[in-house]
Amino acid sequence: MSRIGLLLFGAVSATVLIIVATCTFLTIRFSKAPEAKLFSAGHYPSSPPNGSYKGIYGGRIGKNWLGKEFVADKNEGINNFADSSPRFPFQTVKKTDLANKELEVLQLNYAYKNNPWWLRGIKDEIVETNHGHYQGKIYFKLGPIIVPLGYFQLEK
Repeated sequence: MSRIGLLLFGAVSATVLIIVATCTFLTIRFSKAPEAKLFSAGHYPSSPPNGSYKGIYGGRIGKNWLGKEFVADKNEGINNFADSSPRFPFQTVKKTDLANKELEVLQLNYAYKNNPWWLRGIKDEIVETNHGHYQGKIYFKLGPIIVPLGYFQLEK
């Protein structure tokens, strides 16, 4: 193998190792978060969310992201932001949790062609914790790679 080939192989190997280490770190970190227990104790919504829901991220109401608006009869919704009109539409579908195949969730899929390319791999999942209250989990999914990115809450 040539010197350039060895350098290229080393660079690719290091990049893959960094990606695997980061994914592993995030998976462990978010599986131990207090919200993980709340999410696991939740259940598929008894009735689909419909209308506007206030969003809470990181324990506080968002300054820019305000929440989500659902249109239950169309299985779709959109995110609401303080600084602009609603954006980043999503489709809702009943699925099993990407990390726990025994938990049914409402998955929010952002794979619309009008969404930015970087958003299309995001999968939000929500479970109902109390009537009108939902715990959400944010994943990034690229093929077989699934990385948890955080949690959020929604309330009427």
